[in-house]
Amino acid sequence: MKSAAALTLALAGAAMAQLAPGDLSRSASGQFIVTSHAGDLRLAPAALATNITFLRLDPSFTAVSTERTKQAVQRLLGATGSWEQPVTVTLLRARTPNDPITIAPGYLGSRRAYHVKLPAVIAPDRYLCAITEVILLEMAGRKAGEAHLEIPAWLVEGMAYQLLCNDATELLLSSPNRQDNGLPINRTQLEFRRLSALEKAHRVLVGTAPLSYEELSWPLPGQLHGDGHDVYRASAQVFLINLLKFPDGQACLRRFLESLPAHHNWQMAFLKAFAPHFKRPLDVEKWWALEGLNFAGRDLTQTWPPAESWEKLDAVLTENVDVFTSSDALPERSQLSLAQMIQTWTAGQQTEALSRKCAVLRELQLRIAPELHPLTADYWGVLNDYLKARSSASERGGSGRMSANTLRYAELRLLKRLEVLEAKRASLRPGRTNPNPAGMLDAAVSLREMRLPASALRAN
Repeated sequence: MKSAAALTLALAGAAMAQLAPGDLSRSASGQFIVTSHAGDLRLAPAALATNITFLRLDPSFTAVSTERTKQAVQRLLGATGSWEQPVTVTLLRARTPNDPITIAPGYLGSRRAYHVKLPAVIAPDRYLCAITEVILLEMAGRKAGEAHLEIPAWLVEGMAYQLLCNDATELLLSSPNRQDNGLPINRTQLEFRRLSALEKAHRVLVGTAPLSYEELSWPLPGQLHGDGHDVYRASAQVFLINLLKFPDGQACLRRFLESLPAHHNWQMAFLKAFAPHFKRPLDVEKWWALEGLNFAGRDLTQTWPPAESWEKLDAVLTENVDVFTSSDALPERSQLSLAQMIQTWTAGQQTEALSRKCAVLRELQLRIAPELHPLTADYWGVLNDYLKARSSASERGGSGRMSANTLRYAELRLLKRLEVLEAKRASLRPGRTNPNPAGMLDAAVSLREMRLPASALRAN
């Protein structure tokens, strides 16, 4: 059986040598050998070929990406040393968003190796999971001989998601998908920002109970591929990061990988590697129950001090503009308030600017000082209500009298609500003595119940 596999892969190696240079690439260390059988990626289904959330893999970019991913995994585990087993990566023409991915042990010539087959157009999380798994298999399998290895799903999913959240821009390399004036341009949309590697997981798990250790150990199919995938990978990421928080967490995880070949059950290898911390599976379950609930129930992000929070909110609520006092004079820098923007800007200018400010206000709520959090949420609410009113009136026909009345009402209502919020914001400015610590809205009209006089409902 072994000689047959060696012969098959020797023939495959000979076929590799006959490929054009652009069809085969090696990573910097030589461990990853990437070939493509995908052909012209434009032949993929249109839904895939034009989807900017998917990666478009080619041998040269993938060789760099796999090497960087290995280095990121090593940093996470505190691992050093060179590789022993090569990894071949074959890129195949994509046909569906969920084309199968295969990872199989074998030989490359006389050397033990791992062989990965990937669709050439693939979702970033599926790609990173596959590459992370084969890297962990190679690390664990250096002394395995012919033993079958199983890397637990929580380790693959948790580590891949940590890399996706923390290192996406460095690891996910996609080939150009269009030309602009003869220059190759690539546009790939990634939703992950470097604000906090655990921020995404916190948003998924906040207010809920993360999956138990038993559920992480034996996931159901829907938790790896279906509606439950977000909760599973978020739980796995937090579980992994909490293991790494132990003073010897990296060393324990390295021992865990090294001892996998000696155990038929990975849970026994886990307990042996983490013996200083856990004696029984029940000990892991109890520890994780406390850590998981503590993570899901607390505010993950550190808030800014009140003064810095106030300055950041102030910056969002104004707009820097250039003012030309004459045709031959240099522009002067000035600031417009939200009310001035509403009163002087066109509908298109308002929509673009206010949509942008709503997005920033949403982000501010993650780190704004607690005393300014309700105010920030109120600003987002009134601007969002105004944008929805404009959109609704536009859909009904912006030229009619009723639509003009509706828009006029929405504009005046927004200005009145902003006036109330501005008064409250001034009262909360750091360093100001506030005679009404509870906020000026106590004696003001409710923002949600505010009504304007009928005289305001006149057409422009």
